[in-house]
Amino acid sequence: MITPSLPSNLANVITPFSPVGKLPVGEESPESRDTPFKPVEESSETSRQDNRASTAERAAEADQRIDFNEPQQQERDQQQQDLEREELENRARQEVEQQQQRQDQDEIQRLAQRDREVRAHEQAHAAVGGALAGSPSYTYTRGPDGVSYAIAGEVPISTGAVPGDPQATLENARRVQQAALAPAEPSPQDRQVAAEAARLQQQALAEIAAQARQEQREVTEQAEADRLERQEEEERLAAQAEQQEQRTAERAEIEDTTAQTNIDLNRRLIEIGVSEPIAPIGGLFDQIA
Repeated sequence: MITPSLPSNLANVITPFSPVGKLPVGEESPESRDTPFKPVEESSETSRQDNRASTAERAAEADQRIDFNEPQQQERDQQQQDLEREELENRARQEVEQQQQRQDQDEIQRLAQRDREVRAHEQAHAAVGGALAGSPSYTYTRGPDGVSYAIAGEVPISTGAVPGDPQATLENARRVQQAALAPAEPSPQDRQVAAEAARLQQQALAEIAAQARQEQREVTEQAEADRLERQEEEERLAAQAEQQEQRTAERAEIEDTTAQTNIDLNRRLIEIGVSEPIAPIGGLFDQIA
């Protein structure tokens, strides 16, 4: 080997250290070395292969441990994720159930309120309608609690006219109108029935007015007929009285004529001596005395 030229004062720096009685370091024999360690012997090719095999086995074992631990960790992670997912699902299901319960409770309250309104509505119709109204009938729906609630109803009522009696028709129509408008909030159907009842009232009033005019006309005609009949009767009685007076006068005249004829006849008979003169009043008593 090539050694560079150095100054003399640096010779000891590169000169091998040589203890007393021993060869310089690096030049001693294995036997002359004073050490407790055995000399390193070069391993054979088989030993090197064995060492390499052991190293590979240890690496494989380490990889196996890593591979064995990794599925366990993945399983634990999966279980943790499953637990978290299940907890989230339970929480979501509870929230859905609570929301559904709130919705069911709201629905029950709404149906109960509707049931009260429907029943009060139909009862108002029936109470005011009286004999003209029938019993209420209801349409039901089942709530979330299993109870049936009334959501609609109706009351049958007679709205027809009474044939030949407009006064009764008028009274019934007024009752029907009152019954239709009895609830606090009449429905469109109720208002339609009330309007029909009002129309029927107007028709009944017109018939009543026509009947009144007819009756008044009949009364007037009857009064005129009675007046004419009385007048005829009076004229007939007057004629009869006049005829009676005339007959009386004629009889009186006949009687006067007959009396005068008798007087004249008696006087003639006395004159010719056929009859004696009639004694004066009181003369007969004188003769008897």
